[in-house]
Amino acid sequence: MKKIKISLWAGFLFGAMNSMAQACPDPAITSLQIKQADMQTDGSWKLEVTGTVRNQGNADFVSTPDQQSISLSINRYGPRGVVTSTVLKEKLPVRNGQSYLPAGSVHIVNYRGTLNALKGENARPRLKLAIIYDPAIYNDDSSLNDDCHSDNNENMVTL
Repeated sequence: MKKIKISLWAGFLFGAMNSMAQACPDPAITSLQIKQADMQTDGSWKLEVTGTVRNQGNADFVSTPDQQSISLSINRYGPRGVVTSTVLKEKLPVRNGQSYLPAGSVHIVNYRGTLNALKGENARPRLKLAIIYDPAIYNDDSSLNDDCHSDNNENMVTL
């Protein structure tokens, strides 16, 4: 009989702890797709890229627009080393003056452009889509903009 009482008590405590789970906004880069990557005769590239940012958390992400951005950068490998250029930088959608990504929702990022030729390029370009946060975002006393899983904030592909 005592075993049953202990099991019921443990089950009650476990259930209570789960119901008090902390709010967890989790903007994540869930995809980075190359729709078009055509190398031209002059060595330049015509690109079309789409990426997805999804709030995988259990709470809405809310921040001031200047506290985060989504960046698409390209690493090119030439004779003098790696050349990195940012070709796209944008904010999450703004609602009532705040960047806002509800739990479970997505934001699509699109880029279409041409990369100029890089003389002596010796490897295919590598694209990186990333969520960039202002370093002070975790010190502003708001849990609504604290990304609880920062290990999923970028994705890379090679052309």
